[in-house]
Amino acid sequence: MDFIKELMSLNNIVYLDRVAEKQGLDEVEKNEYIHKYNKGNNRLFVASKSYMIDEYRKTIVKDVVL
Repeated sequence: MDFIKELMSLNNIVYLDRVAEKQGLDEVEKNEYIHKYNKGNNRLFVASKSYMIDEYRKTIVKDVVL
């Protein structure tokens, strides 16, 4: 589980870095932005024991046929 937490943390940092680059922030502002928004509750997810791939596939096929 620690691996998943680290992976989510790194993913969040990379995402915030991309957002900061899109906003045109310089290096100091980018680091402040990442530090400000890199919070644990921004990385939460809900584990699901089921998935609905078949329902998604039916929707996609139905949309393509129409």
